[in-house]
Amino acid sequence: YDKSDSVEWINYYPSKHFTNDVVKEFEKWSNTSCARCWISRIRPGKMAPLHQDIDDHLEEYLAKGQLIRYNVFISEPSIGAVFICNDQVYHLQPQGTVIKWNHYMDWHAGTNCGLKDKFMFNFLGVSHDQ
Repeated sequence: YDKSDSVEWINYYPSKHFTNDVVKEFEKWSNTSCARCWISRIRPGKMAPLHQDIDDHLEEYLAKGQLIRYNVFISEPSIGAVFICNDQVYHLQPQGTVIKWNHYMDWHAGTNCGLKDKFMFNFLGVSHDQ
């Protein structure tokens, strides 16, 4: 993948690119405190190959408690916008669909072989249910 022009994703961050109110609402809904979150965008013809998210602050997050990972489909369903987490493939998910991962370090990928940008809300939280 190193030389592939098809590998690309763009990240947007709270307070810089979108309101922190979104984060606060998701924290309430999920009964968590946000460790990290962002909105990802994959343009048509681009992909994020199979990977695990690497974070230099992971030990700091883990010291606060159990980590839980979610994704939210924020784009309207669009043919060709695909999200993969472990052995599950998600395509044409209704806008607002929430995926709770089995483990915060699950292998995942995204691709967009469609015609519209694919946006997802990515959230890593510290559980309050401990």
